[in-house]
Amino acid sequence: MKLIAFQVERFRNILDSGVIPIDDSITCLVGKNESGKTNLLHALHLIKPAPVSREFDEHQYTRWLLRGDQRSGVFGKTSPIGVWFELTDQE
Repeated sequence: MKLIAFQVERFRNILDSGVIPIDDSITCLVGKNESGKTNLLHALHLIKPAPVSREFDEHQYTRWLLRGDQRSGVFGKTSPIGVWFELTDQE
């Protein structure tokens, strides 16, 4: 499988990244300091962790939305990371 796109919502300081396509040759994240570049990578790491297991919890939820979203039920329904894969010919 090949990752072709991903989207991050309500994860750390990212409200909605929109769909980010992954190019065959190169994909580059560019932005100001504290704009969420590293948080996008942390979110992707949750999809297929290396040796360390990471799980989504309330500490990674967008902090200023957490209490209200817990009360309204949005927190329990949140799926912060969406990914799109493409199968290769062999798969």
